[in-house]
Amino acid sequence: MSKELARNEIDERTRAQVIRFLGTKTIRQIAERLSISPETVLAVKQDIVDSMDALTVEEHVAKAFVDLQNVTALAMAEFQSTDDARSKAPLLATAVGATKTTMQMLEKWEAKNKVQVDTLNRKRQTELTTALNRMSELTSTELDDGLPHTKDEILQSMLNNLMTAAVEMDLRNESQ
Repeated sequence: MSKELARNEIDERTRAQVIRFLGTKTIRQIAERLSISPETVLAVKQDIVDSMDALTVEEHVAKAFVDLQNVTALAMAEFQSTDDARSKAPLLATAVGATKTTMQMLEKWEAKNKVQVDTLNRKRQTELTTALNRMSELTSTELDDGLPHTKDEILQSMLNNLMTAAVEMDLRNESQ
């Protein structure tokens, strides 16, 4: 069976069921459960993959965010313009639901970014600590050898050793 044929024979209900099971069941299990061919399941899966190529995940999230804001705005505009009391409650519920979903999306985005920022900060702290430790070792060795004498010479030595430590770290990172 060709992929085109498989795509054409799938109704929307079957497609939705396939999507529901993807990621939780094997292709064969989905096919058996829905009484369709594995090729049909694969065709639905490929359609999903192909549709994701058009936008990145971040772009899909941004689009969903904008769509939810539009739902909220439209529901509120309709709520304010209608005089029918029975229509107001569902419109308000729609606006509140869309706003709630928007807030949940923002919270998840903020939490994800916080984890990434925290991870990056820990990495930078480790790098800085490593560089300062290496600078301290190099400067201690010079002091033990009696090289710098004045405060300015010691500060200049520390600066030079910090630069040396940074170069050493860069070289180590490039070799990994």
